[in-house]
Amino acid sequence: MTLPDRQGGKAVTKVKESRTDGAVRSLREWIFTHGLGSGDLLLDLP
Repeated sequence: MTLPDRQGGKAVTKVKESRTDGAVRSLREWIFTHGLGSGDLLLDLP
């Protein structure tokens, strides 16, 4: 699907995200929002 870009007038292609890419993106967002660093455990933090 190609949509017009509202700012530059260029065509923008919207690509469907795979399940794997979506899972990776969600996990990265969760890690970032909880402030986890290298070596921290992935536990349900309060």
